[in-house]
Amino acid sequence: MEVERARRFIAQKTTLLPHLEAEVEVLRLRFPRTAERSLRIESIEVNGVVYQEDWHEPLKALFEQMKGALKRHLAPQEVIKVNGLLLTLTADWYTNELGKTIAAIQYRWGNLIQGSVTTAQGLAVSLRAQVQAAEGEPYYLHQELEKARTIETEYGKKVNLPFRQEADLERIAQEIAELQRQMEAESQTEANASRQTSHANDLTMNSIAA
Repeated sequence: MEVERARRFIAQKTTLLPHLEAEVEVLRLRFPRTAERSLRIESIEVNGVVYQEDWHEPLKALFEQMKGALKRHLAPQEVIKVNGLLLTLTADWYTNELGKTIAAIQYRWGNLIQGSVTTAQGLAVSLRAQVQAAEGEPYYLHQELEKARTIETEYGKKVNLPFRQEADLERIAQEIAELQRQMEAESQTEANASRQTSHANDLTMNSIAA
């Protein structure tokens, strides 16, 4: 049922929204924009060493090391820092669009940042795209939550409608019953008055006849 999906979505995602908003603020601080509005990668820390412009080679060496460990049936995992942001790297097998299985490096941070790349340069490109896309995620989640709440509210109105109608019908029935009682009472009063008048007339006729 649509309303059940809406309720599950609200229960699962309402608490997530403030976390996403906080993560976006961190990303804005970590990845300042240039005059051309592109995101800057100012430093990458690999194996405890911080690199500014020359981060490509050490990152490439780390990737090759992780892929080598993967081929030896290990499950390599490393941590690097990009602009001070802690990224968890995991090597895993990946099937590309040509159906070929290759070693890839998956990266992740928080709820918003995750991707899979095969090269050091690819990480920089993919990460920039992830950070840029992340900025709109709280807004989109807020919109989806509002839609779900609307569905839940409308469902509540429909559920309560029969009860309102039943209450209205009961009130009308009570009013009709009360009106009937009043009419019966008035009829009884008129009947009594008519009998009294008839009795008085009988007495008068009897008196005249006597």
